[in-house]
Parts: sequence; C-alpha cells; structure tokens
Amino acid sequence: MIDTRVGLLGYEAVVRGYMRHRDLLRDDDGTARDPADPDTAAFDAMDECIRHGPPAVAWELVLTLLRNAPDEELGNYAAGALEDLVSKRATALIDEIETEAERDSRFRWALGCIWLSRGEMPDEILARVVHASGGAIKPLPPLNELEQRWPLPTASPMSREPMNPIEPDRIADGPAMLLGGLRRMHSYREAQQSMVAQWEEFVQMGAVPGQQGATTYGVMCGAWPDEQRFEYMTGVEVDSLEALAPEYGRMRIPAQRYAVFTHQGHVSTLHTTWDAIWHEWLPRSGYRMANTPEFERYDERFDPQTGSGVIEIWCSIQAP
Repeated sequence: MIDTRVGLLGYEAVVRGYMRHRDLLRDDDGTARDPADPDTAAFDAMDECIRHGPPAVAWELVLTLLRNAPDEELGNYAAGALEDLVSKRATALIDEIETEAERDSRFRWALGCIWLSRGEMPDEILARVVHASGGAIKPLPPLNELEQRWPLPTASPMSREPMNPIEPDRIADGPAMLLGGLRRMHSYREAQQSMVAQWEEFVQMGAVPGQQGATTYGVMCGAWPDEQRFEYMTGVEVDSLEALAPEYGRMRIPAQRYAVFTHQGHVSTLHTTWDAIWHEWLPRSGYRMANTPEFERYDERFDPQTGSGVIEIWCSIQAP
C-alpha cells in the first residue's frame, strides 16, 4: 500500500530522495529510469501518495517537502507537489490548508504560487483556498472562456498532411542578455490555459524597469518530464537585474550559438514547430542541445491581438 511504502522509508527520507531525483530531471538525457534506485522509488512513492494515497499522509509529505525546500526553489516545489495536492485533495484537506496558511507566512506564500482552474473543485472550496493564499491565487477560467478571448483556429484537413522537413533559417551567435518579467511553473495538463494567463498577466504589468526595446521573449527555463511540468518565462530585455523589484522574474542568458527557426501562423500551433525541431531536425542535424535557455522571440511581425504572425524560435546548440 502507498502509506506502507512511505511509512517504511519515513517522511524525511522520501522527501530527500524526491528532491534529489527531481534535480536530476532538470538535465534529463533520456536515460531509462531505474525503479530500483532509492531516489526513484522515493519520487514515485511521493507522487503516487499525493495523487492516490491517504490525504493525511500526502499532506505531511508535502509539508515536509516545503520545509526542506531552499527559499530560492520554494515556488518551484510549490508549483509541483503542492499544486498537485491542492488540485486533487483540497476538499479533504481544506481545514488543514487554511490553518497552515494562517500559521505560517512561508506556506501562505508558497500557496500563492500554484495554478488552479475553476471546475477542478467545488466553488466553495476554491474560494477558501484563494482566501487562504491571501488572494494571490488567480483561478484560471475554463479553456472555452480563454478561447473566447483569444480564438484558436479550427484545424483543417490540410493541417494534418505531412510537413516538409524543418530546417533553420540560419545559425546565429546570440549575445548575452538580461531578461526581466514573469517566471511561472506549468503542468503539461494545464499549459494551454496557464500560459495564456501568464502572457495576459505579463502584458498587464506594463513596461519593465530598465526595459530595452519592445521585443518580448518566451523562454523555456527548465523541464521535469517525470512531474509533467516545465518552467516558462515571459519577459523583455533589461539593462540591469539589480533594478528589478522582487516580484519580477529575472534571467541571465549567456552568449550562445543558436539554430534559428521561423514559425508562421497561430501561436496555438507553436508546439508542433518545437516538436519538429527536437524530434525531427535535431537528431539528423549533427548538433546537440547546449543545455542553455531556448526562447521564442516576438517582434513587430507578431500580432498579440490575434495570436498570429511570425515567431522566431532560438534553439541553443553545440557541436557533438
């Protein structure tokens, strides 16, 4: 049983193994996971307990995780394990959530880092979770409401025909950049909704202090495939990171060589271009990924009102 596995290992041991295994997923190279590895076993035990185990055991595991998380990583852990727990078990744990948020300001801050959608839980429970976060949680609308704001194109038979092999427009040496904006964690399950919401939140922020130009960037910061999550930044180039207030996300992108691709069309189909780069072009290209941030570049050729236009994808590369 799930709680038996956790009980045999102990909360602290499960959490430490979970954290070590999660760190490895940042640099996942496709190597097969060994289920006999203690850290893998701990990760699987915690993930299974959060989703299907006794709520009280899952709650203690997540609290232990958050207490052990470094301050600079707290938001990322919250947007993983805590978000899963709240989205799936809030009805059973709402009293505990409210009590802990009132008692511990660090937990309350972490709670405000998660994404929730209306319809995932009863409206009364959702309202209580939002209140416990101090109003920091902004529930996502159902996908059909987002589509009314930013209509997605209807797929045509032509869109299902095989595409020509993708090729980069050019190989370019990109300069080092400083970016300021918003950094958010997203689950694969809700990315279509939460990424639209992140862009809307970023646009509403207005100009970023020290902003350089009007070009905006969507940056892939890291991915955790086993958790079905990734981190994404919406930002602009700035002249200094030190001038940014704490609420701004920030990133240093080193000087790097890139393969630059062009996506033409609606942003909702952007993932198909990314997939073609990673799974079709990269294996035959003679390059390998450089393990530095990759980004989408939105300039005057892209219309944010319609979600259509030209988007450049800068894929970081290095020689084999």
